Amino acid sequence: MSRTPMRRICGVRVPITFLIGENSHPFFHTLHRRMVRAVPAIRSEVIPGAGHLVHADAPDAFAMAVCRATTRPSPLGADQ
Repeated sequence: MSRTPMRRICGVRVPITFLIGENSHPFFHTLHRRMVRAVPAIRSEVIPGAGHLVHADAPDAFAMAVCRATTRPSPLGADQ
């Protein structure tokens, strides 16, 4: 049985961080809001001044966001 992408994301058992550029297309902001509602433990950051290609538009901010995402304790608990 095929599951929708949102259902697959809800089943992920590792921390998820959603990075989105402030100037991304509205579609991605809508997707971001849906994901945050569906997965309350999701972490998200809006990168100021960046478009959809955050890593290209704001490489330093992207790198810092990735560092923060990979060094914070998991909201899922120590057993994850």
